[in-house]
Amino acid sequence: MICPTRAAGQTPLFFDDIGAGPRAIALGKAFAAVADDASAAYYNPAGLTQIESPFVLDVGYLYSKPQVYIKVLDNDGNPYKPMYLLEQRDPSRDSDVSTGGIWLGIASNFSHIGVFNDPPGFLRNIAFGAVMFYTVPDINRFWNPQRKQDPYHLRYNYSYCLLNSATSIAYKVTDWFSLGGGVLIRMDTFQNTEQNYVDLYSLLNVPGDTGFRLRLKTEVKLYTEYVLGLLVRPPIQGWQERISLGVVYRREISGYYGTGKSSNDITYVCPVDGECPFTDPNTGEPGTPGSKFLLVPLKAFSVDYIGYNPAQIAIGLAVRPVRRLRISADVTWKDYSAFKFFWALPPEPRFHDTWSPGVGIEYFFEPRSKKAFFKKFRKITLMSGYYYEPSPVPDMNGEMNILDSDKNVVSFGFRLDYLMKSLDIFRIQGYFQLHLLNERYLNNRQDPLFGEMWSGGEVYSGGITIGIEL
Repeated sequence: MICPTRAAGQTPLFFDDIGAGPRAIALGKAFAAVADDASAAYYNPAGLTQIESPFVLDVGYLYSKPQVYIKVLDNDGNPYKPMYLLEQRDPSRDSDVSTGGIWLGIASNFSHIGVFNDPPGFLRNIAFGAVMFYTVPDINRFWNPQRKQDPYHLRYNYSYCLLNSATSIAYKVTDWFSLGGGVLIRMDTFQNTEQNYVDLYSLLNVPGDTGFRLRLKTEVKLYTEYVLGLLVRPPIQGWQERISLGVVYRREISGYYGTGKSSNDITYVCPVDGECPFTDPNTGEPGTPGSKFLLVPLKAFSVDYIGYNPAQIAIGLAVRPVRRLRISADVTWKDYSAFKFFWALPPEPRFHDTWSPGVGIEYFFEPRSKKAFFKKFRKITLMSGYYYEPSPVPDMNGEMNILDSDKNVVSFGFRLDYLMKSLDIFRIQGYFQLHLLNERYLNNRQDPLFGEMWSGGEVYSGGITIGIEL
């Protein structure tokens, strides 16, 4: 019997794997031509010009639980046993790898901000939006293979990136054409251990003392990549509310997480109550108690994990055949052929680019109830979506064991718009998403360490947000 391991969710951007907002997720991420809420900051910045409110705010909690298995055999056909000191992780290890966090969306159309009264013409055509997902209470968690042959799941090996954000601005050129652009923030995190050293005196003379002295400093650097989009509607009366076309380009995002600059210098620290066998090279005098002398410098720079989302182009079409119904469809190209593995090296063999189609449908109705509570419901919207994402990983029957699966993803969601005093709209949104990963088999005929492998599983995600619209 082969016992599967439970792998965890790993991607630098929660937005790319799960989604950037409850409504967009519920629509199967077919949102490039819809893009009419704060999530447009990521999916298509040009769509922000469709927002008609001076202030929109949504905040909530999103949750994801990957349950992805990896089955590994050795070359004799038996369940694989890790090799002592060569591996940090047992392939059959099981752990809770759920990820949850706070999602925030904010948007504004400047033409509707009362403080401007009569804003200049150009300002009336500008809109702003931003979305953010911050994992709590987790920090960045990652695991790296000691050798390139160690089994590693491309998408679900450990936790999602700590911070995901997109901030964008849009300009309405005409009533039927808008442009937009924004920035995606990525974060590099290194543990600088340049001040580490081994005290040779303590190692040789103090029982139980390893002589190792840890000096740890975390370095965090923020970088930005860009997202560009356009939104087009037919310049024909009666058709602008029925059809829209969206095109968006998101630049590659790669985040580095690792030990960075490190040092394990072998030094000799002169004892407090004894003679020092070394002399100061500058003065020629014997070393004083506590003086530190460098014997062997051991410095390095290592990158343990490279989080990666490929550059991508999405083209979307949204159609409203009747007033209450809208159907959207997207196709997204992802440049996985530029993917790099650990130590900033390409995999062997290289990945191939992918095309991912998706479709979403939403229907709304107005209850128009005579009861005091229900008559304030302005609109109830139901949503559903589906997309297919093929794996970029080719046949890895060689030295590298990067595992991945084709995915079928289905989603459902709702939105309740409620009229309240002092607010135009109070709303609640929620979604549920299920990823079904097709089982992938590796014959692994050329691998000197591992035998056959299988991977597959599911990913469950859900969330709920509350919002206001002024």
